Amino acid sequence: MICPKCGGKNSKEDINCHSCGFKLKTTCPRCKHHNALGRPGCEKCNLTLIRFCPGCKAPNFPHTKNCRKCGHELLKKKKEEKKAEKVEKVEKLPGKPQEKIPEKKEDGGIELKKEVTREEAVKILANLLENNDKGYLVSLCAPEGLGKSMVISTLSQSLSGQKITWLNGICEPYTRNTPYAFFKDLLSNILGLPVFPPDNDEIKKSIKKTLETTLDITDQSVLNVIYKLVLNEYRENNASIQKNLDDTQKALQTLISSLNKKSRLVMIVEDFEYIDKASFDCIKYLLKKNFLDNKNFLIINHTPATNTATLFPSEISLQRMLILLIKPLATPELETVLLSMMTNQDILPPELKSRIFRQSKGLPVYVEQALWYLFQAGAITPGQQGLVFNRQYAGIDINPDLHELFMQRVALVEKISPDATKVILTAGLLGLKFTPKVLELSTGINEKEMRQIIQLVINSGIFAAYDRHNFGFKHLCLWKILFERAFSDEQIKQLSSNVLTALKNNPEVRGSLLAKLAEYSGDLRELPRYYDKAAKEALNLGDTLSYTNNQTGILELLDKTGLPDGEKEAARISITEQVGRVNFEANPALAMDYLKESIKKQEELDNNVKVVELTGYLARSCELAGNYQGVLDCAEKALAITSQDEEESSPETIFLNFSRLDALLGLGRLEETVMTAENEILPFLTGAISKNETFPGLSKDDLKDIEYQCEFTLAKALVYQGNIRAGDLLKKLSARAEKENKPEYELKALLNQALFFTIQGDLASGEDVLEKIIRKDFKSRDSDKLQLEWLFISTIAHILSGDFEKARTICYSALPLAKECRDYNLFALLKLLNGFFYQRFQHVNNAVAIYDEVAHYCSETKMATGALFAWYLAAGAELETGNPDRAGEIAEKALDISKKPNINNFIAEILLSRLIAETKTVRGDFEGAQIYIENGIELAEKNKLTHLLVELYLSFGKIYQENAATKAVNKEQSSNQAYRLYTKALNIAEKLDNHFLISGAEKEISNLQTFCHLSGIALPEGA
Repeated sequence: MICPKCGGKNSKEDINCHSCGFKLKTTCPRCKHHNALGRPGCEKCNLTLIRFCPGCKAPNFPHTKNCRKCGHELLKKKKEEKKAEKVEKVEKLPGKPQEKIPEKKEDGGIELKKEVTREEAVKILANLLENNDKGYLVSLCAPEGLGKSMVISTLSQSLSGQKITWLNGICEPYTRNTPYAFFKDLLSNILGLPVFPPDNDEIKKSIKKTLETTLDITDQSVLNVIYKLVLNEYRENNASIQKNLDDTQKALQTLISSLNKKSRLVMIVEDFEYIDKASFDCIKYLLKKNFLDNKNFLIINHTPATNTATLFPSEISLQRMLILLIKPLATPELETVLLSMMTNQDILPPELKSRIFRQSKGLPVYVEQALWYLFQAGAITPGQQGLVFNRQYAGIDINPDLHELFMQRVALVEKISPDATKVILTAGLLGLKFTPKVLELSTGINEKEMRQIIQLVINSGIFAAYDRHNFGFKHLCLWKILFERAFSDEQIKQLSSNVLTALKNNPEVRGSLLAKLAEYSGDLRELPRYYDKAAKEALNLGDTLSYTNNQTGILELLDKTGLPDGEKEAARISITEQVGRVNFEANPALAMDYLKESIKKQEELDNNVKVVELTGYLARSCELAGNYQGVLDCAEKALAITSQDEEESSPETIFLNFSRLDALLGLGRLEETVMTAENEILPFLTGAISKNETFPGLSKDDLKDIEYQCEFTLAKALVYQGNIRAGDLLKKLSARAEKENKPEYELKALLNQALFFTIQGDLASGEDVLEKIIRKDFKSRDSDKLQLEWLFISTIAHILSGDFEKARTICYSALPLAKECRDYNLFALLKLLNGFFYQRFQHVNNAVAIYDEVAHYCSETKMATGALFAWYLAAGAELETGNPDRAGEIAEKALDISKKPNINNFIAEILLSRLIAETKTVRGDFEGAQIYIENGIELAEKNKLTHLLVELYLSFGKIYQENAATKAVNKEQSSNQAYRLYTKALNIAEKLDNHFLISGAEKEISNLQTFCHLSGIALPEGA
């Protein structure tokens, strides 16, 4: 263990660094187990050691009620009455005993969670599977060796009478870079195939027949994907990696759907923490395609180090995810484990049995290994009447460390058969599963002797027979111990070389395995070839991560290949470009580095065509990464190149300007967005469409789509401005889209209309539009993005109506969706609103921290919209905490930016003007305050921003009331003017039918009346 402070080397058992004394482990206060620093829960008893904030991810002490960084509520107070608890009830069947349903903890949603024994876990899951009418994602969490797989096995046996198909697949560390390794294992189990299938067309025929006759799958494209997954059969194709990804995921969905027609499904993901990315992405895809419907279940088991609640879509993790934390086994449970291994013969001396249980720390795998050790050492032997314990072994020393105990057992096996260790280690290099034939080829041991050795290792509890084809390690933790402790460097090198020799000419073996073996064997000469094979396989299945890892592996080895310099440079340029292209959408942050390097190389080669092409990819990556300035830079680079040969108003120039439009909106350059769309792009498109002009690669329908997109960006810029013109444009867009049967565009137009009405303060009209959307029952390809916009509108609407609790709940659920959709502007605005709620509920310091964070991020990325509202809220917090000078300074600088000619953000300008007026009022500068308020009123009236108008008139009234309270002259005149302004605000609020605003205006009038009564000031008649 390397000390993070001084870099000194320490053993895994050390609690403090030998060199500097730095604490390397923390002690659990409940069970006193020593845990690695940073573990969220105790490795032994699962007690919470660190409570990570779900919002900002900051670590907190386990009993902290609110996050020290952002103030997020970490521990909810228990309600006194059960009726007040907002929990999701699991329906119960009458007449059957019911297990207590796990506790629900509400944190922006509902989450099922409980610490249970293995037996309780089985009962809870059986109850859910039998009695509930919907499916769940179940997270079984326990340390390695605690028996998560045994829970699944017992569960399936207890429900053997139910019509359920159990789909089981194993994940393992060895295959994390192998595309769809989990689904390959799952399919092999369904189809009864060996891990390393022989090169035999008969298996392919058998698969085809099984799928056609049993599942009615005849689609050749689906069959081809399954052949690729289980037989590693590839054909060269020119399809993009995205197309291959789509084909693979759709084929697996087809297979799952076909199985689902026969019965309910329970998909088991063993050792989920080792799942490959392609398989995990496919599981999320299946969940989005409603896998949990039809009472299907997805059960994942994993160790406590994996926080599964943050990995899945929020609508699943917050509402349909059951988390069961398996507790270490108590003595009675360990007793059951021990007796089951000894055919219910209780022959161990009590002291020895007690010592084994104590040293096991509740892990059944240790009890199992201790018993196997007693068998191997001769302490337990078979007798005429059953098993016999030799009393001279009563005090036998059994190593308390599971790792050391297992290695002692391997050494005892080696004494019986010297070749056994070689077989065990060779099997370890193949992963968790293997076939005897591959071991024979790799070790040179003949078939008969190999059968004997495998039987010996099975009898020693190290190997297990998975099915008629495949054998493997009995527990993943045994394989890990073997890999971590057993191999010397020389053994790894030699045995890997042997296995590689046996497998390298077999086309069914994955390139990722060959590459790993070549790495271990030190065969750098052949390694690039295996990386290339693995990259091609990843490309054919659509796995960008595996493809990238293998291509970058080749890049790292280029200098060792012995190729001529010219060929090496050409290969480097080619691979760099390929990695950039493949990742430009899947991993934009990574792609940007490779694409920038590729563009630089092509500029050196003076290849402008390639530069423009790659710049297009880079622009898309920048957009997805939220680097809107980078998008503009790309467009300007392309414009600079094309302008050398093209006219200023050429189609190429127009389309490049169109590519800038969304980036301008993202940067908050609202006026520039409006001007570019209206003066440059739309006139050209309108003319081209009316004249039926066509351009290379673009049809008339394509041009119409570009026109729609341009108009929507223009409309959104006007909405964000608070510009009255947005209303007419969106009304026309909605009507046109409806007439031309463009439901996707009609839906977008209606959502923007709802947002526009809401911003104006016309909540009733906004609600009417949302109801219209519901009535029309639109189907959208981009449902997440549209759902996000809906949630954002709802958040704003509830804030404006004064329902802050409801608004906060909606905002909290929208935040992860904004991140998932990569809508960085909405994410920034929602985060600011989250801060606003903290401020509203008296957590000002937490709110200010959020405002500062968002302001810093938006300033760095030049996103003006988020920055302006961050500064506005930050200034408001300063004013609330008694710092009007600082508030005015922040607001005035922000106001200057909001009024820049390329921005012109009317909403920000109005809000900042009102805030500056309030700071001036506090400082007694009533004339200055009046100027700012009047400017705000003029802008709000011009754009019919009626909600803001109410707020402005209320602030204007406060200026006059404060003037009356602090100045000796014109008290009655100022009070009367305040009353007129408050009344005007009230009248507008009543027209809006906004009870929150009405209440606010009435409160100000009441306060004024009280003040005037005490001061002897007469208000207008009827006041």
